[in-house]
Amino acid sequence: MVKIRMKKLSALFCALIFFAACNNNDKPDNLIEKDKMANVLIDMHLSDAAIDVRFSQDSLLIFAKDRYNYVFKKHEIDSAKFSTSLKYYGKNTEQIKEIYKVVEDSLLRIQDKINKNQLRALRLPLKFIDSLNNTIISSSLIYKLKKDSVAKIEDLNKGVIRKEIKEIERQTQDSLRVRRTPIN
Repeated sequence: MVKIRMKKLSALFCALIFFAACNNNDKPDNLIEKDKMANVLIDMHLSDAAIDVRFSQDSLLIFAKDRYNYVFKKHEIDSAKFSTSLKYYGKNTEQIKEIYKVVEDSLLRIQDKINKNQLRALRLPLKFIDSLNNTIISSSLIYKLKKDSVAKIEDLNKGVIRKEIKEIERQTQDSLRVRRTPIN
């Protein structure tokens, strides 16, 4: 009876400590301002994207640590200050929403800029080097494909492939038949 009562009291005590810790909304001394935190998070997300694209899972942690340290050094903070600030803003949902709205808008602008640069690169005249004559051949290449023309090419290819498959099946039909041979 005493053991059960002690277990209940200890569980209640742990729950009270947990809820008291969760309700601590005091600003930490080394809190990063919202604008700076948004810039740090933008750089962190860009670093994550670069790491995901370039490295395998085995070397991911090594390069991630280096990239994060670079971001901390760039913004003149340390990992403890970042972690404390992230926990504080994470508890205050309105503030973290405001920060991530800035982060999302900035990342979308960066993505749009990259997409525009890629389209511009496709429209630039391409230069080919003729290795036999040591000359540069310039040609303007703009990728404009109509949906119908692509569909027609695919349909033509499907028809040709079907005919080739039927011809191969017809030619190999005799070799696929099972022939019975007497067993000695």
